[in-house]
Amino acid sequence: VLLEKREWGSDRVDVEKMDEDDISGDALTGGYLIKIDKATGSGTLADWWSDVTFYNVEKEYGCKYDRPHRDLITQQQEDYIQNHINTMEAAMIGGQLENPQTGYRHYFDLPSMVDFLLINELTRNIDAYRLSTYMGKQRDSRGGKLIIGPVWDINLGYGNANYCDGESTTGWAFLNCERIEIPFWWEALVADDDYMQLVSCRWQELRSEILDQTKLNDQIDDYVMELGAAVDRNFTRWPILGTWVWSNPFLANTHAEHVQYMKDFIGNRMQWMDENIPEPIEACNSSLQNSIVVSEINYNQGTTDYAEDWFELHNRTSMDIDLSLATIKDNNIYNSFTFPMGTQILADSFLVVARDIQSFSSVHPNIDNAVQGSFNWGLSNSGDRIQMRDVNGLPVFDVTYTTLSPWPSSTN
Repeated sequence: VLLEKREWGSDRVDVEKMDEDDISGDALTGGYLIKIDKATGSGTLADWWSDVTFYNVEKEYGCKYDRPHRDLITQQQEDYIQNHINTMEAAMIGGQLENPQTGYRHYFDLPSMVDFLLINELTRNIDAYRLSTYMGKQRDSRGGKLIIGPVWDINLGYGNANYCDGESTTGWAFLNCERIEIPFWWEALVADDDYMQLVSCRWQELRSEILDQTKLNDQIDDYVMELGAAVDRNFTRWPILGTWVWSNPFLANTHAEHVQYMKDFIGNRMQWMDENIPEPIEACNSSLQNSIVVSEINYNQGTTDYAEDWFELHNRTSMDIDLSLATIKDNNIYNSFTFPMGTQILADSFLVVARDIQSFSSVHPNIDNAVQGSFNWGLSNSGDRIQMRDVNGLPVFDVTYTTLSPWPSSTN
């Protein structure tokens, strides 16, 4: 089997590498990568178990240390990440969902939680949630959020399984197939209006663009054309057409029938989701939209007066704006910065967000606007994305800069 494996890096799974001496302070808070999955070749079921009762259903799922690996993780690191997740679950069970400081918004990176749900529900992935699920924990200096991802293991999606209702285009995957093994978070989240508002808005956005049925069918046709004669060679080497292969619910006699089955499944599944994801109850953009903009971006600078990467925000209104618990992100889901409680951007004023406050202040000691950070991830020299979401996860702005016109090229 040829497949892309998960790897760590700034453009991959971007959690910090932890060493054995990272046992205190900010270094202890990340980065972790936790996996919810079945036993592997080692035979280890789990490194620790969560055992809670939610909606009168006993939920028991196992977590494994993926990074640091169980052979390398220290006792202090084990205690920290287990206590962090246990505290998050206690807050959710305790009915503190909507509290921005103690509820799920304090713990979870909302965009990743929304996209993970939609991707796995669209594909009706029977292995989602209870198996093959990764969750990263950033250092607090990078926002400290739990980020669900990367998305992994969808070979039994798209109606490709004859158990756990895998062939059905109706119903929610997080309520099927060994429900007791699925973390209760998903049932708790979908019962929360704020979370479902984000799901509704994101679904509408995707359906109007990436998940347009015509575009999807055209994309599938492009893939089939690209494969070309390899399709025939495949079924010459493995003559399985017209033969049942575990765990297919559909027996196809031709490759074209397989392709049509996938198209029909996706179309019917999206129609069901259209009918069962509620309409947004409010506007899908933050009330801060158009009030705060990016006024400067500093990246790929020379060695003279090197101040690390930074960008500047401008409050264009005549009122002070509270940025408490709003987040800044780039293209990588593992990169985020959360503004501390009490952060304000004054009326018609500016706020610098610096990758390294010390470096910035040494070069610009007399700056008259407040400086926040350190956001601990860089702005790409060849172009990047800067997006902001308010405390409720609604988009404030989304800026993508490049080194091509109309953007200035002199920085290069």
